[in-house]
Amino acid sequence: DAGRGIFVDSTLAAGGYSFEVDGAHTTTNTAKIDSAATSGTMLELTASGVLTGKGINFTADSAATGTGIFMTMDGLTTGKMIDLTSTGTIAGAGRVIDITADSATTGVGIQMSMDGLTSGKMVDLSSTGTITGKVIDITADSLTTGTGINMSVDALTTGAALHINS
Repeated sequence: DAGRGIFVDSTLAAGGYSFEVDGAHTTTNTAKIDSAATSGTMLELTASGVLTGKGINFTADSAATGTGIFMTMDGLTTGKMIDLTSTGTIAGAGRVIDITADSATTGVGIQMSMDGLTSGKMVDLSSTGTITGKVIDITADSLTTGTGINMSVDALTTGAALHINS
């Protein structure tokens, strides 16, 4: 009642997993965590060493349809669905978010829908730092047909479709 339900202490320095589930399930879930928690953390992954690999490695290379990561928070009012934080100095090839889909030939890279939005912003990019580079950089050097930037605001009655203040 006052401790851990399961504790695994693995000291096998030669390798191997401390905990592994090999599920042969083809149409049902392999693992589930159901928590009645109202505060705290449901799942915590901590790397106490200098991690040079990946914090989480999710591989589903044979998946042709479906969703890789799915999350719902229907009761969310003031929190955040995703919060990425780094206090490190990200330089050179470092990225906070890096999306690569170099083999995609059609489709959409990033899609966002907020049909119920009545105030606020769909996208908010801000920095209080002294920027010597670019705030937004769009490069499509091989674009031969189409449109570089397309904006549609058909219902706009007051305001401006594009406002640049410098």
